[in-house]
Amino acid sequence: MQPGKYEQVPLSADEKDLLLTVYVQRKRLLLYVYVFLFGLIFFMSGYGIDTRSRYTGRVSRWEENNDDAKYVSRFGMRMINLTFLETIVLSTGIYFWMKRARPLKRDADMGVKEKIPYEIINKEYFAVSGQYFFDTSDPAYLRHEVDEDTYYKLNEGDYFYVYRGVHSKFVFEENGRYTLL
Repeated sequence: MQPGKYEQVPLSADEKDLLLTVYVQRKRLLLYVYVFLFGLIFFMSGYGIDTRSRYTGRVSRWEENNDDAKYVSRFGMRMINLTFLETIVLSTGIYFWMKRARPLKRDADMGVKEKIPYEIINKEYFAVSGQYFFDTSDPAYLRHEVDEDTYYKLNEGDYFYVYRGVHSKFVFEENGRYTLL
């Protein structure tokens, strides 16, 4: 366990399985999206910039003097397009991997979660949907859904605890909801 700002408690087997499930789904989504983008860019880069004018169809002076020039210039422009676009796609893929997928695996391997106290500043009940919420003073985590028993047991000014992953900041909720990315 690493020393941290909050108390750390061990993960249950269900929570570890949930982290690994979310990790596998995010990994699979990133793989599919980025393989598709790489293929699309590779395919489309062949139809990139041409040395001839789009409107006149005239050949540039460089192509007039050298027979192999049009092939070299097309290949060169294709490689520039491919390198530039693939660099952007690869950078975003690495960013999403490092920030959204890898921390889940690190949390599952570490086996602990943080126990974070929040002060209740307001309690809300929505009769139409039957949901109970606590509002907190933390701007990063303004509202938390709770069950009916917890809602009536705690009052404004009391503290309740939220459990989240150390590296991924994944909040463990009772219903097991999570976002894909």
